[in-house]
Amino acid sequence: MPSLADRLADRVASLRPGPKSFFDRLAPEAQAELIEVRRRWQSGELPTSASALADLLIEEAAASGYDLCGPQGLRVWLARRD
Repeated sequence: MPSLADRLADRVASLRPGPKSFFDRLAPEAQAELIEVRRRWQSGELPTSASALADLLIEEAAASGYDLCGPQGLRVWLARRD
């Protein structure tokens, strides 16, 4: 009998990929800009809360034609360390 890990690997292989995240839907140059904002915020160069930054980012991105996620999702993305 196959192991649990083997059975799960078979099932995972048959799953359809889920929808792309807001970040994955952005053009590479927009991704680079957001990564730079996150880097600066995490390093303390942008001394504000994640909530305030998320709100500002959503406004600025919309003005540039970027479609981001909502504030809560953006706060989670800002806190990521990848």
